[in-house]
Amino acid sequence: MSNFKDPKLSLLEAVFISASIFTLLGCSGSMKWVERIEREDFSDVVRGRVPYATRKVDSPSEYDGLIQEIMGKIEENAEALKKIASHFFPEMSKNLDFQFDFSSLDEKKEKLILRFFAKMPDSKVYAGIALQFVVDVKREEVSKIYAVILPLE
Repeated sequence: MSNFKDPKLSLLEAVFISASIFTLLGCSGSMKWVERIEREDFSDVVRGRVPYATRKVDSPSEYDGLIQEIMGKIEENAEALKKIASHFFPEMSKNLDFQFDFSSLDEKKEKLILRFFAKMPDSKVYAGIALQFVVDVKREEVSKIYAVILPLE
């Protein structure tokens, strides 16, 4: 009896390998922004708000999986969010704790925006800092980040 398995892959094995390769390729593209921030390269970040109209994405939606995936990757890199805040708002970026706030979608349904917000409870002028991660829906990766300090209302 031979210990070698038939060289043909089962359907389950083929699906598992394909999914693994897809996941690895998808992760590398959407994490480029983290690598740049770690190198002090803020070329993906713009000071200000997303410059186009968006609508809030309510759950459940067809974007739930993508939102959860990108949100998880952003949360895993909380230090990068703090670096962005300290680069753009050095005098106001002490002890920030960014939390996912909400997601929205542009009118053409090409860009998904994930907003993270950090409160500034000691400030009498500002509510906090918002970071808006623009995700290219087709490529499933972060394409731009907008950083803005929000006043109290």
